[in-house]
Amino acid sequence: PLYQVVVYPEASEKPPVGEGLNKRAVYTMEGVYPKDKRTGQYLVDARSVQAFKVQLQKKADLLGARMLSYDSQRGLWSIELPHF
Repeated sequence: PLYQVVVYPEASEKPPVGEGLNKRAVYTMEGVYPKDKRTGQYLVDARSVQAFKVQLQKKADLLGARMLSYDSQRGLWSIELPHF
């Protein structure tokens, strides 16, 4: 699923870059683990984890974000978002 956060629904309410919430932000998601689509089991082998990291990088790129890190042991994925 695609999730969306709208910070300023009206363009006229958006402050200048660097003010208000119109700044870069680091967003860290918890519980982000690779799963087998058929069984729903978590995948922990190195090959699956590496392939999952590649998928996360692609998702960050689609969001226009910069991937900062992925901790497969803790399921933490951090990205830096540009200003809104």
